Amino acid sequence: MVSHTIPSRPAFEKGLTLVELLVVLLVISAVTTIAVPAMSLVFPSLQISATAEELSSALRSERIAATRTRRPTHLEIDVENKSFRSSRRGITTSMPKDLEIVLKVARSERVNETIGRIAFYPDGTSTGGSITLSQNSAKTQLSVDWFDGRIGKE
Repeated sequence: MVSHTIPSRPAFEKGLTLVELLVVLLVISAVTTIAVPAMSLVFPSLQISATAEELSSALRSERIAATRTRRPTHLEIDVENKSFRSSRRGITTSMPKDLEIVLKVARSERVNETIGRIAFYPDGTSTGGSITLSQNSAKTQLSVDWFDGRIGKE
C-alpha cells in the first residue's frame, strides 16, 4: 500500500481570524473617516452638489405636500445659520458652515434680514425665488418658478 502525505496548506489559505478581520475593518473605517472630509476640501463642488440636491429635494417635498394636502407649505432658509426648515415637519437641516448662501425671495417672504421663505400653494404655484450656493470657485444656483413651482438647478 502506498501512503501519501497531504502537505499542509499555507497560512494565507486558512482564512482570517476574527481579530485580523476586526483590524482590517478598523483600518478601513479610520481611512474613511479621514478621507471623506478631505474629499470635500479638495472637491468643494461635491459638497455644493450634495447640499443643492438635499435642498432641492426639500423644496420638491414641500411642493408635493402643498398639492396633496391642499394647504400652503413653505421652506424657510436661514442664511446666517446655514440651515433650512420645513413648515410641515419642523425639522431643521444644517448645511456646511463654510458655504456662502445668497437667498432671493419675495419681500413678503422675508422673516428678517437673514431668514427667508419659499412658499408653495395647493394649486402648484409658489412665491418663487432663488438660492445660490458657493464655496471657493464652485457655485450652484437653485431656482423656484413662481408660476408652476418647479425647481431648477443651474
